Amino acid sequence: MTAPQRDAEIRRRWHATEEIKGAVPPISQEEVDARAKAALEFLVRSGTLDTLVELAATIKMLHDIVTDEIVEEIGRAVRLLGTALDTLTRSQHLMALVNAIADPEIERGMKKRVGISDILGLLRDEDTRRGIYYLLLIARAVGKEVRNLAEP
Repeated sequence: MTAPQRDAEIRRRWHATEEIKGAVPPISQEEVDARAKAALEFLVRSGTLDTLVELAATIKMLHDIVTDEIVEEIGRAVRLLGTALDTLTRSQHLMALVNAIADPEIERGMKKRVGISDILGLLRDEDTRRGIYYLLLIARAVGKEVRNLAEP
């Protein structure tokens, strides 16, 4: 919108306001004061005024402490969270883990008294070995990421 267009819009709104004011019957200053006093008394008695003051103070405090740097940091965090959620919802590995945890055999195994022979028996199972290998691959990948964090 150009400056002349903006000025024309302001004049149009001003004239519309004047037309509306002309169409409304005049109210005495005493009536305006009485209505304002009644409204203010309601706001005070209901606690709404206190709430509004507290809200305004909170907004002022947030305005004072929130810097451009904080806004940028929050934006980066939100973008990272979005990327992480997208990755998690598309991950077949995560779904495999969720399905494994939901396996009824796990619930039964948690109630059982477990001995060394039970553990050794599971190690002979191909699926157990595959699961341990999978967890070790994840541990190795996490280790690489941690090493990359530690390197300058």
